[in-house]
Amino acid sequence: NTPNQAGYNWTLEEVEWLPVPVNTEVGYATIYSPVELALSYGRFKAYTATINEAGTAITLTEQSVVPANTGVVLEYQEGATIENGYVFLQIKETTLTDVKSELRGTFADSYVADDAYILAKPEGYAAGFYKAKKNYEDGTKFLNNGFKAYLPKPASSEARFYVFDFGTETGIE
Repeated sequence: NTPNQAGYNWTLEEVEWLPVPVNTEVGYATIYSPVELALSYGRFKAYTATINEAGTAITLTEQSVVPANTGVVLEYQEGATIENGYVFLQIKETTLTDVKSELRGTFADSYVADDAYILAKPEGYAAGFYKAKKNYEDGTKFLNNGFKAYLPKPASSEARFYVFDFGTETGIE
């Protein structure tokens, strides 16, 4: 706790909860955590994502926790407590193995050069993964916020978006 050259004092504290920013209008968020997180008494659901070979559909698989170093979609359930735009998930001491997800993430705000999809709910549309807008100088990169996950564009896909559809059939083609 000695001031550094810039005059800052640093205090390290062990934490038991990780704040996760939420958008209540969407009802979902993505998270990429360096530690495993509990889902707080059934008030949240977490899903990993896999893409079919054709790149036309995403399968979301429910998980019992938010696995460490794995991108997931977090779904808010009735009764979830939101404080100042955040929910707090408890850090767990166990680690899962062999959890796969095609969602990628970063621990700090980072520019991603490859085409990708981000979680969104545009006005008049359903929640899902939509093509990320490239917003870095020459239009070749998009900014992924720290601790957030994104879906890299599958090589076989030209989809503009993937919407969430939980158990409702809209047609067969």
